[in-house]
Amino acid sequence: MAWRGSLVLALALPFFCDCPFSTPDAYIERASDDDDTADHGDDDTEAPDDDDSQAPDDDDTEGEPPQTDTFTDIAAGTSYSCALNTDGQAVCWGADSTGQSTPPLTEFVQIEAGWLLTCGRRTSGELECWGAGVVSQGVPDTGIFIDVSISTHHACAVSTGGVVRCWGCEQLEEDSGECEEPEGVFTQITTGIYHTCALRDDGRILCWGDDEEGQASPPAGEFIQVSAGYEHTCGLRPDGTVECWGCGHYSQWQQCEAPEGTFTHISAGHVHTCAVGADEAATCWGYDYEGVSDPPQEDFLTLDAGKYHTCGVTSTREVVCWGMDSYGETVPP
Repeated sequence: MAWRGSLVLALALPFFCDCPFSTPDAYIERASDDDDTADHGDDDTEAPDDDDSQAPDDDDTEGEPPQTDTFTDIAAGTSYSCALNTDGQAVCWGADSTGQSTPPLTEFVQIEAGWLLTCGRRTSGELECWGAGVVSQGVPDTGIFIDVSISTHHACAVSTGGVVRCWGCEQLEEDSGECEEPEGVFTQITTGIYHTCALRDDGRILCWGDDEEGQASPPAGEFIQVSAGYEHTCGLRPDGTVECWGCGHYSQWQQCEAPEGTFTHISAGHVHTCAVGADEAATCWGYDYEGVSDPPQEDFLTLDAGKYHTCGVTSTREVVCWGMDSYGETVPP
């Protein structure tokens, strides 16, 4: 996961920063009741939040808008976004309270955005991260990796040998085992809020951590991609069909009800999911707060679903974003 409009004053506090901790470098106990969230006003249901603690003030700080360029990869974090241009340079925009939108001048081949931390995978396969928060502590300073994923509370990566490494949970007073490192050979990894899933080298999915809603109980069979959201997970089958699981607690938003058709890429957001179709059109389903599940009519190569915003790279390698825009996170280069 990693995860990604103006609101009236009465709704602003729970959503402006979309942060689960009271301060950027503090750690908290896990929320005892995930229903303790703000009412959006459009119905009697409530959107899930990462935690029932007050969000830190982001000081209305925004990252420097990047120059117009063409891009290859995209990451929708919490209230900010990052992309890799065709030269491998990272550019970020939106909230920048901990420097999460101020990337180093390094060449990357992958970028991942979380809550207050951003990580890039260098051309060498090493990881380099910037920002702060719980997940910033314990980032591997050695090793060569083929994939990395950042969530709100933890992060995981897959090494060149297919070994899983996770960090962040050691800073929490309580966790659900989402940072456990299973044995086996893996090719891809994805982090939800309190669960983690990875794709085995034989195409099967293994998940661990919180499974209260079934989000860590994947179906049998072969997949080519897996993506974890808040309390749901989706997988892409070899034939291009999408299958999702979990969603029990927030199933009213139908984020697990994948549409028919064939797809080339999927991304599970907070309580919505998006996918790129075989025709390169973006399709989203689930909770449509601030239009996060209403993609523009563009041809996409890839996309990333955040908490309440989504960004994609079009066929012309431009970045397009939609959904909540509290800190300029949907105003791309």
